[in-house]
Amino acid sequence: MTRSFSNPLRLLGVALVTTLALAPPLSAQAFKKERYPALGIPLVLRPRTFDPVPVQPNEGYVRLQWYERLPDPKRKQDKERRLRPKVMLVEIARPKVASGPKVEAEEGKEPEPRSRARGKGRGPVVDFESWLAGEFGGWTATDLGEGRKSDEYTTRQWRLHAPASDPSAKAYTGFAYTWADAARTFAVVGISAKEDEEEFDSVWAEMGSKLQLADPVGAEAEREKLERQYVGKYSHPDYRVHVAAAAIDPWKIENTENYIFVFNTRDQPLLRKVMRDIEALRGAYMELFPPAADFDAVSTVRICADKDEYMAYGGMQGSAGYWNSRTEELVLYHYEVQDGGRKDDANTFIVLYHEAFHQYIHYSSGELPPHSWFNEGYGDFFSGTRLKGSKVLKVDVNPWRCGTIQRAISAGRHVPWKDIIRYDQRQYYMNPAICYAQGWSMIYFLNRSKSVRTKPEWAKILPTYFETLKETYRTELERFTDEPNDGERFQAGQRAREAAVTAAFEGVDLDEIEREWATFTLALEDPRD
Repeated sequence: MTRSFSNPLRLLGVALVTTLALAPPLSAQAFKKERYPALGIPLVLRPRTFDPVPVQPNEGYVRLQWYERLPDPKRKQDKERRLRPKVMLVEIARPKVASGPKVEAEEGKEPEPRSRARGKGRGPVVDFESWLAGEFGGWTATDLGEGRKSDEYTTRQWRLHAPASDPSAKAYTGFAYTWADAARTFAVVGISAKEDEEEFDSVWAEMGSKLQLADPVGAEAEREKLERQYVGKYSHPDYRVHVAAAAIDPWKIENTENYIFVFNTRDQPLLRKVMRDIEALRGAYMELFPPAADFDAVSTVRICADKDEYMAYGGMQGSAGYWNSRTEELVLYHYEVQDGGRKDDANTFIVLYHEAFHQYIHYSSGELPPHSWFNEGYGDFFSGTRLKGSKVLKVDVNPWRCGTIQRAISAGRHVPWKDIIRYDQRQYYMNPAICYAQGWSMIYFLNRSKSVRTKPEWAKILPTYFETLKETYRTELERFTDEPNDGERFQAGQRAREAAVTAAFEGVDLDEIEREWATFTLALEDPRD
């Protein structure tokens, strides 16, 4: 699954699905003192029933965030909730106002605040309220009055209101406690269901009133330590240092030639297999899909401890992993399945092999996603990879997809080839079960069917598609004298994809290949039978 974030609540980790969360009675709520001197936070209280969740790598404002733990079935006192509470620590730097002649201001101006990521044209982020409006999806705030007295900071307390235009957020409420001076604003922002408002307001207020702020200490020394660890030993040390510096306890870091791994699992055999397998697969990808240009890109692989942590970090309901091209992260969790009392890691690696293809093809195609039948289909194709050590042995039938597409073909519910080869991602996701299964089966057929090898016009489909996609996109971008903007890149990508699919299926009788594909697919042995 490829992934882009559009909903500000999802991006910031607020679960938009019904979940259950743990909470003791308010009187029993206790806090743990935590210190983050490198962030300029000598002290922040964390509710003991909350666990830290990393922020997204491209996040410009949220420095720390915590989610309430999900309930333990063995603890009768754990409270079930309709929506899972979270609390964030947000830092908003005020843009410096240049003084003096205009020319001097332009030459020495400070970088603009990072409001472009999700501000959607609402204006620059300069204070707490503009952060809510721009970066937090249009939320608003009512000033509840002054907080704790301070000689250095202006403190305020706020009631937060979800935007009426967003039905998914109407069940939420929030409370914030802000500390502001001339340079920056810090905000403790708590979000919960409306029915839990009274319970958590005092928790968020306690965190806000006891927050301690100072100048950042130790960040430079930590960065220098990481630079000594990476420079001269690994490629792209600046990128690796950036990722490693952002890792918070209990997350750990490991490195290989082409990847940096951020993980929260104690299963060392699992981790070592993930590291070994993804490097082996990269070699296989490069043989099949030579990159548009020389590249040695390093990407992040994040392994969450379990599904709860994965969902809190930003995973979509019903998914087990995703590749986010904006943050250049492959994210998955340890997906164990109990089979007769035996733990089975097979599904973790099905997800890994799928998402690793998306991660590779992003760079290999020149950062242009192919059509979904090709992109998702090949991801699922590689999900069936069998490896021994660091060697790829074979690619088997995908156990998640085979039975689904066979049933769809038998019932006449599959998508005609003439349609699915031009589906965009939105159309593909509208019928995900069948489209994913069909995309896999099309790629498997084009790679494995003997009839494909006997017909040159069929055998050329996959290589022609990919080569045309790369070359056309490169040519389209070269037409611009200046760096193309996002809209221009999008249009160039649309033209490249259309050129690729047209060239790939030139001379192909789509009805004939669809009939042969259906016969081939129905004859496959479903691994789950």
